[in-house]
Amino acid sequence: MRFTPCECEKVGWCERHKCEKGQMQFYLCRTSERHFQLWEEGKGLGQGLPQPKFRRLPLERCQHRSIEPIEKIECDLCGSRKRLIPVFSCEKFTECSEQRIGTRAERLRNMPCCLTCGEYIPIDPDSIPTNSS
Repeated sequence: MRFTPCECEKVGWCERHKCEKGQMQFYLCRTSERHFQLWEEGKGLGQGLPQPKFRRLPLERCQHRSIEPIEKIECDLCGSRKRLIPVFSCEKFTECSEQRIGTRAERLRNMPCCLTCGEYIPIDPDSIPTNSS
């Protein structure tokens, strides 16, 4: 069912409106002229928010993060409850993880993750002293 000029075929990133749309936003974009017009004007749900910067593992260590983990916790993302994820001391957020921890709904209020963190600054590998001298 489509009553608007919405071009999206599925939930997710909307190239036209430059924002992420969940199931409800996708439905509203396709069926509500009012909501569609708000997105066209750049005032729709999810617009004007900074988009997360996605990175891939393995990451260079962040300048704000400790070298060694302070603990390892079980991850329940994807139902893998036996997987241990390292948690690091972080100058910006007290603690952080390289990987996302928790379910998708909980991730927004869970500990910061280097994969999507706006404060992530990789250490230049050439600036790390070596013992070869």
